[in-house]
Amino acid sequence: MQNAVAAGAHLNVAGWLAEDGEDREGVDKGGRATTPLHVAARYGQRQVAEWLIDNGADLDAASYKYCDALVVYWRQYFTSVWRPGWTPLFAALNHRQATTAELLVSRQAESTNTRTGKRQLFVPALHVAAANGVTSVIKLFSTARDFNVDARDFSGNTALHYASQYWPRPEDDLRLDSSPIPLLLDFGADIEAVNNRLQNPLIHACWMGNFRAATLLVRAGANPKAECYVREIQKLVRPLYLASLSHSDIARQSGSEPPEDGSVFEEARSELFQALFDAGVDVNDRLTYSRFFDAPMLQRVCLDNNYFAAQTLIHAAGADVNATDGQGQTALLGYLRSLTQRPSYSNISHIVSDMFALLLRSGARLDIPDNSGADALQLATGWVLADEDPASCLQTLLQCANASNVSETRLLAAIDSCYDQPAVLSHRAVTLLLDFLEVHWIH
Repeated sequence: MQNAVAAGAHLNVAGWLAEDGEDREGVDKGGRATTPLHVAARYGQRQVAEWLIDNGADLDAASYKYCDALVVYWRQYFTSVWRPGWTPLFAALNHRQATTAELLVSRQAESTNTRTGKRQLFVPALHVAAANGVTSVIKLFSTARDFNVDARDFSGNTALHYASQYWPRPEDDLRLDSSPIPLLLDFGADIEAVNNRLQNPLIHACWMGNFRAATLLVRAGANPKAECYVREIQKLVRPLYLASLSHSDIARQSGSEPPEDGSVFEEARSELFQALFDAGVDVNDRLTYSRFFDAPMLQRVCLDNNYFAAQTLIHAAGADVNATDGQGQTALLGYLRSLTQRPSYSNISHIVSDMFALLLRSGARLDIPDNSGADALQLATGWVLADEDPASCLQTLLQCANASNVSETRLLAAIDSCYDQPAVLSHRAVTLLLDFLEVHWIH
């Protein structure tokens, strides 16, 4: 390098690397090429970086393409309008090159990235250090007079939000006191700070499927019953609801694959459930999501047609299948009523059958009336009598049920109610009910 400089090479001229492929251009007008200091920072070449700085390399040169530094909801800005230009410090942090990052900080590298094409982007290096678990750099930042552990990025996220999304990686030790979440909390980070989307770090961790981080936050004192309205799904959610979602549902709603998969993911989910219950969460608590209606979490996931979440809440969390909402509806009755609002019953008949089977085999009752006096058996029978039986509900219900789901007295009353109705339709309903009665009570 000394010979190159002596021959007239410029340390701050950005060039193209082999990995840039066909995107190379003769002149870099958008900050897409790379300076030597970026390369040294990315690969942790501290001595090379130090030499480059001593010989005049620009500490804050920008290259957006070279380093995909971590930013919460990066899809919102990663366009030509929002094009960020990452400095060598961010390249080092993003690739967990702690000693090189420490060098750049000690040499007064700019600690906030604001370089973009047309708009200002504000991403503190503290946040990226937290996301990558580079705790030595967090400690360095904490020694500054103007250190603010709750500093915000352009979307209102704190460093704790970044850590809750990206940390820990599979190889990280969650128990270390020096890991980013405990360290930030020791520095006074607000565990309930909300971003522009009104998500606190716990909600954000659950939303992204980072259950290990969520567990740590709950055990550190985060509100386990925190609520947040999510625009994408137009619902009010709690950690327990998000923790019950399937891996694919989390990936679809957040736009990002959860950090773990398979048995590791399910083990992390179980630990989070236990932490939530230890913190006082009741799986049967009602979740209010409008001025007029509140429902237990199980009913909520049934209304979403989310079989996996319902199964998790019942089998893993012990949800009461007969808990009622503010209108006196059980999960089964509420789910039945929701079927009349769906556009095509034929498209969901297999899902309906699976949900009925799950609820009934878990002890759901057909004869618990709501505040208006109607129960699931009456509703399903009424649909047959009116020739409006969505997804053949009565037949499916009776196929999945047994004597533990309804009393003989209630079944006989349902049969009696059919005789004042048109003959053809009442015959169908009575046949279904009598067949069930014969199997379970008449020997």
